[in-house]
Amino acid sequence: MLSAPQARELLAGHVRDPVGRGPLPGAGGEAVLVNPFCGDEVRVRVRVRAGALLDLAWEHEGCAFSAAATSVLAAAVLERLAAGPLAAAEVERLLGGYEARCAASGPAQDAPAQD
Repeated sequence: MLSAPQARELLAGHVRDPVGRGPLPGAGGEAVLVNPFCGDEVRVRVRVRAGALLDLAWEHEGCAFSAAATSVLAAAVLERLAAGPLAAAEVERLLGGYEARCAASGPAQDAPAQD
């Protein structure tokens, strides 16, 4: 577990240099999450083939803290994707149920095969 100063530095680093932020050409699925208390909005796009996550990217409107938190999450997933596609069960393990809340925004579609 990180100390408070370590957590602040981690988040500050992600504010300065966000991971996974931007468009995702060829995305086959999207989830839009809106914080009902402050209105921050995060749009996560994914590329999926045969039920496995291949790539993700996100865009954001809101405060630096929510952008940094999304960047931390994206970094964890993208780091794991470097080893290959993620099956749905592995995504659930990494996100700890986060995708169940995203699913309310609509199902991800299989993206066309890209060579």
